[in-house]
Amino acid sequence: MALEFESKLIENISEFRRLESEALVSGFDKAGLLVYLREKANTNAKIMVENNAIIDEQLRPMLRALNSAEEVDSLFELTQKLYAFNVNLDNGLALEIHKGIIAWARACGDIDRLIRSLYCIGFIYQQILSLMAVRKNHKFFYQEALDAFWEAASYVDKEQYFDIKNKETRMYINRCLGNVYVVLNSARSIDSTGVMDLFFESIDAVFEFWNDEKVRAFDPDFPWDAFIINAHQNVLGWEQILRIQPLDAQNPELVKRVCDSFSFLDANSESISISRYWPASRTESSRRFNRYFSKQISHLELIHGLRNTFAAADDNDYTTNGLFEMTTTPFILITQLEMYYSADDESVKDEIAAILARVVSYFRNVSDGVNRHDFNFSLALSSCAKHAGKLLNVDEYISLLLKFTSYSHLPTYVHTMKVRDLTDILAKYFMARNPQLFIGICGTTSVDDVLMQQEEILELISTSALCHDIGKVIYLDTVSLHSRRLYDFEFEIIKEHARVDTLLQAEGEAMACIADVIMGHHRWYNGSNGYKTAFDITESIYRFIIDMVAVSDSIDAATDTIGRSYSQGLSLEQVVAEIKEGKGTQYSPIIADALSDDELVAQIWHCIAEGRENTYFEVYQDIIGQKEKDKKRL
Repeated sequence: MALEFESKLIENISEFRRLESEALVSGFDKAGLLVYLREKANTNAKIMVENNAIIDEQLRPMLRALNSAEEVDSLFELTQKLYAFNVNLDNGLALEIHKGIIAWARACGDIDRLIRSLYCIGFIYQQILSLMAVRKNHKFFYQEALDAFWEAASYVDKEQYFDIKNKETRMYINRCLGNVYVVLNSARSIDSTGVMDLFFESIDAVFEFWNDEKVRAFDPDFPWDAFIINAHQNVLGWEQILRIQPLDAQNPELVKRVCDSFSFLDANSESISISRYWPASRTESSRRFNRYFSKQISHLELIHGLRNTFAAADDNDYTTNGLFEMTTTPFILITQLEMYYSADDESVKDEIAAILARVVSYFRNVSDGVNRHDFNFSLALSSCAKHAGKLLNVDEYISLLLKFTSYSHLPTYVHTMKVRDLTDILAKYFMARNPQLFIGICGTTSVDDVLMQQEEILELISTSALCHDIGKVIYLDTVSLHSRRLYDFEFEIIKEHARVDTLLQAEGEAMACIADVIMGHHRWYNGSNGYKTAFDITESIYRFIIDMVAVSDSIDAATDTIGRSYSQGLSLEQVVAEIKEGKGTQYSPIIADALSDDELVAQIWHCIAEGRENTYFEVYQDIIGQKEKDKKRL
């Protein structure tokens, strides 16, 4: 049966994503650019209103009142258009529909449709988990994916399995069985010991099931050997655990399992074509590490091999293979150098600095044609940021990360610029009137110290404000490409931008201040609400800086009607009134009271009116100019 709302919903989602992803082109003057951006934002705002209405008034009532397999199958077909392998129009909406189908299937005892949607739900959560692994594995997504796959995989019980008549359902069961260990592999950083035990239990279970002659004979055309190959490849994922510890400290059982799996794959490389699954450089890396684990080569020989691979890498290759050679390989090399050589060895420090400089250059020179939303690219960028933060100065480090924000989503980048500008206005205002508020920053102990070091303090504040949303660089798709109100799990993903543990390492006051601003700018002034919940804003030495950034963030986010399609926009007067209403709870009372100063409010108004328009055009010109440089370089 045809769903009367389906075509309009798909059309809206596709158009929204097209507009939000549309690459900027040269030729706009300032007025033309602003018209283009406002028209795009207005169009997408209308799409969001229409899609929310379709979901609330048609889709959800239908999910609550499902009464036939025909309706269920029509909804399932819709989910495949929304999210399937190599398709991602809207994974959250697909999840909601699958949950409705599962509730109906359980009530009706329809095993075939239950298992089919369990697989789809598990697969969606598994992909989200992969995204979160860029930052920090998130237990919620791990558990949701695992629960869905486990429930479907439980039908491998021999008698139940053979009673299932639908061959497609049996294939889904086998996929779920395999995806259990894939999820456990992805989640190994949550608790490597506990997850490792579960992982190898699941690997042993699939080997037993997929090698069972009766199972194979029941569906002789199923790709049983391919299933087994995939399982062995997932075992090799545990090399990451082994790579970061000395050989004599490694788990002997784990070492043997990894080596056995690679030996199996290596021996069958011609028939299974490993390159179909892994970049060639990763295969060679695994081969080298397995020789090291099995003590065929020394640690020094391992390091020499890594050096040679990195030396021969192509600085202009942004394919999966290039990303591995130019990011994964050097970071593995750095780990092994630090493990093998003395921490005081100046030659090693110089080598590590040279390695990082080359990796940073690799990212700085990335052209506009590279897919920055590809998982492998995001993972590589995150690793680069974490390592580069150790050696780059603050300006170089911030420049590197912000480049990808500006390329990926213009309004998000402009937002960072305006929050910086607004925070600068507030900081200068209070520096002139209440310098005692800055005591403690940059080592100051008195007002005299603050006044003597005010340029240094203001620079630190400006840089920290510019970086407040830097964590969004990893998952801007989630922030910018959904044509409806967000679901709770999507908001949980967005909250991750207030984490810094896997994006940067706080070394020195500048990084420490940036880290506190990132973690604290969505916390309430009194610490009673907001996120990151584990961060105690009331204990931070940089609390007043966080307070200023929080107010600036609210003002800009609420008043931008140029590039933000999910907000109708408020007047400055309305935002100021909300800040005053939240005085002492959500917002700093000192800043809230200062917003009664007409002169200060006038400066803020200029910043978010003409100033914002100028910033959009200036950033647009920078992006277009960078694109032209990329073309010449290539």
